[in-house]
Amino acid sequence: MHIIQFIHPGIEFPVSDTNAEMRADGRYNVHWNTGKHYRRLVKHYGDYVDVGGVCQNAELSFWTEWEGPTTATRLADTVRDAIHARYQHTIQCPAVPEDMLNTRRERCDDNNNDECEEGLQNTDPCIFGDSFKYCCCQQSENGMLRWLEAGSLILFVSRILGEYYLDTVFVTGRGIEYLTDMTNAIVCSHQYRDLTLDRLPLGRNYTFYRGVGFAADAPIYSFVPSKIYAGAADDNGRCRLDVAGINGVVGCEAFSPRLTQKFKCTVADRDLIQNVWNEVVRQVRDGGFVPGVRFGWPRP
Repeated sequence: MHIIQFIHPGIEFPVSDTNAEMRADGRYNVHWNTGKHYRRLVKHYGDYVDVGGVCQNAELSFWTEWEGPTTATRLADTVRDAIHARYQHTIQCPAVPEDMLNTRRERCDDNNNDECEEGLQNTDPCIFGDSFKYCCCQQSENGMLRWLEAGSLILFVSRILGEYYLDTVFVTGRGIEYLTDMTNAIVCSHQYRDLTLDRLPLGRNYTFYRGVGFAADAPIYSFVPSKIYAGAADDNGRCRLDVAGINGVVGCEAFSPRLTQKFKCTVADRDLIQNVWNEVVRQVRDGGFVPGVRFGWPRP
C-alpha cells in the first residue's frame, strides 16, 4: 500500500464572458469546461461525519474538481487572493451538448493551456454519485498509479504560494483495469459516464478505483474537507495542510514541501496509513472543516 501526495491544479475556474452568460437574477450559467483543469468552490447538499462519528446531512461548501456545467454566484469582494473563491458554484446535470456527443479529448497539458485540444474536459477524481471515483489522472505518466493496493491513501492537494491545500482524501478500493474503448467494463451511472469516462481519449489503458466510503465500523474512509454552509464570509477558503505534522507521523519526508506538480508515493503499511489519516482528519477539524463523505448527483 502507499501514501500518495497527489498535486493537481489549484487555480479557481475563471468565470468570464467566453464561458458563461449572465442570468436575469445576476448569477451565471457556466458552460462545460473545455480548457485546462481548475478547482471550484461548490455548494451542495451532502453527508458529513460529526465529531461523534455520526453521519449527518446538511448543505455543504467545499472545493473540488467539477468540469461540467454549473450556475455560479459571484461572492462579495471581502477577500481577493488565491486561497479564497470569487465564485460559488451549484453543479448542474452533466448533459453532453448535442454537437459534442462523440467528442473525446486527446490530451491536455495543465501547465500550458495552448496545448489543450478541443473537447469537453473530464472530472477526475469525481466525488459525486454513489461513491468517490478515480480513473485516469496522471496514470499515463507513471504506471505506479495503476497498481495501487486497496487501502492506499491518496491526498489530492493544490500547491498555492508555497503551501498545500487539501480538497480530496481518497482511500482506494480494489482497482479495475480497463481500456477506454471498452468503458462498459465499469459499472457506473450515466452521469459519471457522461462526465468522465466518455470524455477520455480512446486506446488508453487505465485503472478505475472506487473510494472506500464511510461506514460506522470503517477505520478510514474517503472524504472532502467541507464547511456546513451558513453564508459566512469564511466559507470560501481552502483547507491548508501542515506538511510537518504529516511527516512527523510518518517519521520521514513522505509529503514533500517542495513538490510543485505530479505526485510522490511512499510505501506504507496499514497502521501507518491509519495514523496519517488520523492526522489529516485532526488538521481538517482544527481548521474548522468537517469530513464530507457523500454527495449525490444534481437533479435534472
